[in-house]
Amino acid sequence: MTDNASPNLISRVGRLIYVHPRARDTSHVNAVADMVSERIAITKAPFQFLSLLARFRRRNAYVVAGNLDLVATAALYIFAPLPGRFILLVSDHRTNLFHAAIVNFFTRAKKARIAFITEEVRTTLAEKLGAHILTAGSVVYHSSKTADLAMNTEQKLPWAAREVDVLFFGRLNEERGLPEFLEIVRRRPDLRFAVAGSGPLAGSVKQADRRLENLRFLGFVSDSAAKLDLLAGSRILFSNMMGVENFGISILEAVASGTAVSCPRDYGPVAILGANSPYLRSPNLTTAEKIAHLDALLATGPTPHNIARFHSRELRRLWFDLLMRDDGAERHSAKSPCPSDTCTASDTRKDTDPKR
Repeated sequence: MTDNASPNLISRVGRLIYVHPRARDTSHVNAVADMVSERIAITKAPFQFLSLLARFRRRNAYVVAGNLDLVATAALYIFAPLPGRFILLVSDHRTNLFHAAIVNFFTRAKKARIAFITEEVRTTLAEKLGAHILTAGSVVYHSSKTADLAMNTEQKLPWAAREVDVLFFGRLNEERGLPEFLEIVRRRPDLRFAVAGSGPLAGSVKQADRRLENLRFLGFVSDSAAKLDLLAGSRILFSNMMGVENFGISILEAVASGTAVSCPRDYGPVAILGANSPYLRSPNLTTAEKIAHLDALLATGPTPHNIARFHSRELRRLWFDLLMRDDGAERHSAKSPCPSDTCTASDTRKDTDPKR
């Protein structure tokens, strides 16, 4: 943020406490991750954050939380910097009754604002809980450092020069459809396949890698630059996660890399690709029909998609607008814009010393 930016904004949005079962998975808040001062994994240490939240109770802090359990809910209600400084992440349109009750409790009590992962999640919850959900927060998509890198890269590897025809990237388990993907590999020895990820079925992939000449197992890839190289060197990302993924970070990263995608028509992919994307396939296709979809994509090549709205600099604006909403703070204007890619961690943390 520049020196002439609103000091009120700097002082109010200076510190985030990120509470999540996987505290290092900051895809939910990647756009403002440089403002995260504490990362607390609630499932591994459910009482760990009580003292931290108490310490920040009257400090300049916001709490951003997702996938809450009963202990976390009670602690956040008591200790979080309230009112108006608690952001509840809602990323699942299939929210169970317990999580729906949490959302309903905090919103009706005006204790929290909601960051919905997609518009579909917001409207689905409103159908379950009532129209008040529609005004309880804003849609703030996930973002990805890899997607940012890809969108910032003008020169993409030509389609014909890519070494991998079909890539499976992500958690290696049955829910992600890995067994069917390995069956596709067996049926199409003429195509070059690769698998990257970790999970309970990693052993099965290693065995298939030893038996099948057209398959490479790359293991777990976490570095953003390495992930970008992998996606940018593949023609198609194959996704088989119907009913599992509510957004699809890997789909966003693939499209940003100029890689085609074969994925089921579900809430997350539709939010990223649009309802008419040729990358979407019917969720009830047979294995042979999924292979036919791959062949069609290999024949036509990648299709341009408008994904600029998922860049972290755009999502950063949405985050700041949500943080400042109904908080008595100055609204952003053309003369006092939301922080963009010019905003740095040191800028946003002024006047936020916890010892003050």
